[in-house]
This record gives sequence, structure tokens and C-alpha cells, in this order.
Amino acid sequence: MPLHPLGPEGSAGHQPGTPTIGSASAGNSSASVSFTAPDYLGKPIGTTYTATSTPGNITGTGSSSPISVSGLSNGTSYTFKVKLANSIVDSLESSSSNSVTPVAPPPYFAAPPSFTPPPANVYLATVCCTDNVVYYTTNAQSSTSAAEAETIAQGNCTSIGDFVLGVTSIGPVPVGTAYPSISCSPPPPSFVAPPSFVAPPDFVVPPFFPGFSPFSEYSIASSTGIMTINGRKDAKDLVVGDILIAMEIPSDSINDANFNWINWSQENVLLDETNLRETTIVSIQERDISTLHIVNGDAYSESHYVLTNKDNVTKFIRVSDLDETYMIYSYEDLAFVPIESLDVVEYEDKVYSINCEPYDNFFTENMLVFDTRDPI
Repeated sequence: MPLHPLGPEGSAGHQPGTPTIGSASAGNSSASVSFTAPDYLGKPIGTTYTATSTPGNITGTGSSSPISVSGLSNGTSYTFKVKLANSIVDSLESSSSNSVTPVAPPPYFAAPPSFTPPPANVYLATVCCTDNVVYYTTNAQSSTSAAEAETIAQGNCTSIGDFVLGVTSIGPVPVGTAYPSISCSPPPPSFVAPPSFVAPPDFVVPPFFPGFSPFSEYSIASSTGIMTINGRKDAKDLVVGDILIAMEIPSDSINDANFNWINWSQENVLLDETNLRETTIVSIQERDISTLHIVNGDAYSESHYVLTNKDNVTKFIRVSDLDETYMIYSYEDLAFVPIESLDVVEYEDKVYSINCEPYDNFFTENMLVFDTRDPI
């Protein structure tokens, strides 16, 4: 028989339904008892819930869950039952709750009179900014964390066009410590393209050689991870002098006078952890781009080269020429792995050409790549 709000259909229905017990938790000489209200609240509607302890029959009341019961003895184990009452009749009591034992809090520790707290510490940060005209440094400090100090410092770069060249965190250090002098080098001046070439009326533009893209660079997108000896860095955060992780790739023709990694290929190349090397960034150039090629999560300009293997032949391939039949050399696995994703997206971003010595390659987060620029 369906229930009406005031009881079973066709009955007076004065007595409320029985609450469903939840859980009890102990406090200092008290307990909190949770429950679920019954579907039927009686006629008239019951509004007062009572939780009763065993032992002691100590009660607490309330209009909703949970109910607090105070006046309990610390160290004594209690269970509780809950009932609902209206102005006419009480409901049946719920089943018993779990057993809880109230306890007193530990005594407050008072430091001896001679105790002197240590000096407070602060975290310090410096940041270099540019508005393409002025280069300057700002200092910031935080009592919470080095990360917060960095956030404060970066927030000091408020001019339109500002960007962070580098952040150095130092801390914690005692309050009053002199802030160290940290210099920031400005980025190289922006490249200004020469005036466009205007050909004479009878001039015929020759076709480009295969694989050559005029005025393009081997470039890596700003947020692609680069593996340094100190861990991963976004490409946009790299600076000259950073040491990257590279590979010494064995080659039968590396001593040839006309040797070129871009034209090189070789069968049965073995690469493992014994080939890992360090290589140092000697120059970084940046430019804007509107199309990105994304390979296993790393983003590049179309002209960038990655190390591949296909049919047991190892060579560097332009990302624009890749397909799923190639395998790429993984930093995590130190082995050639399949291409799991290969996309081309329209996206405006800055890309970075990174030149290293003594090795002409380095690892991104997901693969080994070539380091230099296309010829112009």
C-alpha cells in the first residue's frame, strides 16, 4: 500500500517510522550520533529526535542528524539508540550504534619560561622580466613556500608584454638575511626580416630541393618537455648553459668528410644506457608558428627531425614525413617504441631552436631529436 506523507493510506498513522542508526564518534565527555530519518514522520509530523546512551540512559536531542550527547564519562564505552517523537507518540528505537569511548584531550604543553622560539624563516625568489625595452629584476618573499615566493615574484612583472626569463628560489633562510645578487641576461634581440625580394618580370623561381623548407627551423614548441641532468624543463624555460641528456650514436661513416646526420642511416644500430651522454646548450632562438606537429604528446615545427627505426634501419626523419610505420627512440624505455599519436593542429605558439655541443641530439620527454636548424 503506498504511503501518504501523513501515514499509510486509510489509517490515522500517528506513530512515526523508526530512524535508521548510523555511526557514533567519541569526543571529550561527549559523543556524536548520526542516523537517517524514517520515510514516514508520523501524524502530526515528528520533529524531535532523541539519542539515548547505554549504559546511563544519558540523552541528547535534536531536529536532524547528528545528535550530540554530552555528560558522558571519559573512559567508559557507550552505544546509542535513536527515536523520533511527535506530540502524540514516540517511534520505536533504532538498533544500537557502534561502541565508542569518550576520552579527555592530552594536557596542554606549556614551554618552560626559558624557551625562545627559533627565528622565523622566509622563502626568497628573484625574477627577470622584459617589456622588449627594459630588463630588470624583482625580489619577493613568502613565509609559506618557495613556490609562493616565485608566484609573488612573477606577479611583479605587470607591464604588457612581460615574460619571465628565470626564477631562482632560495630558502628557507632566517628573517633579515641579505638577498643575494642575481643578474639576469636579456634575451637576444628580435630578428628583423630583410625587405621582401621583388623578382624582375621575367624571373622564374626555381623549385625547392626535396626536404628543404625555406626560412624554417628545427624547432620545439614552448611546453614540450626537455630532459636535463636536473630533470624535465619546458622548452620555453631553457637557458644557454643548461646541460641536456643526449646519445652517442654509433656510426660507420661519422669520420667521413661529408658526414651529415640528416642524410645518415644505418642498419642494426644498438642504443642503450651505455650510450647516454651530456650535451650543453650553446644557443637558443625563438620564433612564432601557427601549425604544430604532435608526436606521442611532443609538439614540433614541421621541419624538426626525430630519431626513427623502420625495417631495422635507423635514421633521423622530419616529423612532417612520419607515419605509424616508423618507431621512435623513447627516453623512458631507452628503446624504439611505436608511434601512438600523430597529429597536425593549427595553434599559435612560440617554438625554440636549440643548438648543443658536443652532441647534435638531445632527449625530449618522449623521444630523441636532432638539435640544429634547417639551412637558409
